[in-house]
Amino acid sequence: IMYYIKENFISGIKCDMLINYFNHNEDKITKTNQQSYFSGHVISSCNVTNNPSIYYTMNDTSIRASNLIKDTYRISDNEFVIPNNTEIVKWETGRSLGLHSDIHFHDKTSNSMIGKYHPTYYRTYTAVLYLNAGYSGGELIIDDDIIVPKKGTLAYFKSDTLHEVNKVISG
Repeated sequence: IMYYIKENFISGIKCDMLINYFNHNEDKITKTNQQSYFSGHVISSCNVTNNPSIYYTMNDTSIRASNLIKDTYRISDNEFVIPNNTEIVKWETGRSLGLHSDIHFHDKTSNSMIGKYHPTYYRTYTAVLYLNAGYSGGELIIDDDIIVPKKGTLAYFKSDTLHEVNKVISG
C-alpha cells in the first residue's frame, strides 16, 4: 500500500476554526524568500502561540497523526515519529504541484531522483489533512490513484513516495 486515508480525522467544526483563523490572521502567514513555492500561503503552528485553541488544535492534530502513522506502519515504541512542522496551507485557484517526493528533488525528464540536497531530506512520513470542501481540483495523485479532498480527511504516506497535486480549478 502506497498511502492510507483516515476520514473524519478531525471534526468539521475544528476544520472551520482553523480556516477562519487563517483567513483573519494575515500577519501570521509565513513570508519566506520569493523562491519558496508556499511563501505567503502558510501559517505554521509556531506562529499561533497567541491563540491557545488554535495552537492546541494544530499540535494535538499533529500528535494524533504521528500516533496513527506509528500504528499503521507498526513503528515500535522505541522509535520516534516526530512532526517537524504543522502548517495550514492555502491552495488558491490555479495552483498545482507536479510530481515530487517530500525528501528528494525529482527530475521530470528522466523520471528519477536528483541526488542534490533537499531541505526536508530527514522526513520519513508525510500527512495531509484536508480542512475544507466546496472546491474542484486539488486532488492528490499517488501512483495513478486519485485522492479527492474531503473535509476532515487525513492522507498519509512515506515521504519518499512520488505524488502530485492537480490544479485547483475553483473554490
